[in-house]
Amino acid sequence: MSSLLEPDFSLTPLETVESATTANHAKKRSPVWAHTRRPTENENQAFLYCSYCELDLIVLPYGTASARNMTKHIKRHHSKITIEKALSKN
Repeated sequence: MSSLLEPDFSLTPLETVESATTANHAKKRSPVWAHTRRPTENENQAFLYCSYCELDLIVLPYGTASARNMTKHIKRHHSKITIEKALSKN
């Protein structure tokens, strides 16, 4: 029996990275996310990464969890790409 002072290590393991990533990324609704890819095992699993950085031979692909930051990145570094406006919630 564990006390309050001793940590309980008998908890069930966390979700696998794949299922947690799928769950987190499924909530993304901005049209900019159509221009991203999932992270590789060596990249931050909380981010989505720019699909065009690899095509343009940029050394480090850009990754973020923010739609606004990804939109700014694509407009700044991949200006030929057009991102559609999101539909209004109203």
